Amino acid sequence: MSPETSFAVLTWMAIAVLTAGLVGCLRALSALRASVEDRMGTPRRLAVGDTLRLPAGLLSTRTERRCALLFARAGCRSCETALNRLTPCLDEMPDAELLVLWQGEPDPRWPGVPQAAEAFEALNVGVVPFFVLLEGNRVIARGGLGSRGLLDRAVDDLKDLTTPSEVFQ
Repeated sequence: MSPETSFAVLTWMAIAVLTAGLVGCLRALSALRASVEDRMGTPRRLAVGDTLRLPAGLLSTRTERRCALLFARAGCRSCETALNRLTPCLDEMPDAELLVLWQGEPDPRWPGVPQAAEAFEALNVGVVPFFVLLEGNRVIARGGLGSRGLLDRAVDDLKDLTTPSEVFQ
């Protein structure tokens, strides 16, 4: 075999191996992206209009009026900002109460349900802060509050909320 032929064969073999490696990397990246999107996407069983089902006894203090659930984690600056902005807004709504579900130990400055890991797991809540507004057990609004724009829109929608509607979409 001539040196030119050997070089061409080796080059094509290298191209085939690199192509196979690239295909494998792209498949792994696609699987990783799907996993992240599943974890970070909209939590299951939390679409507007759905009936919320949480582990027994978790919401035992809740009344049948509107209830705002905020999924949070202590030490999370976005969660603290959301609490500071939502609390006065919900205080102005006489038919609503705020219940904070803490991913771990609660922040001592805010009341709520400590160690609500069952709720996070049952609803596949992967990002905090995540907000859900309930009327009875029916979800009437929900959405992530991780940016200032999302939080501003949520507060504006809450102030305008007079009837159940799809907000935070």
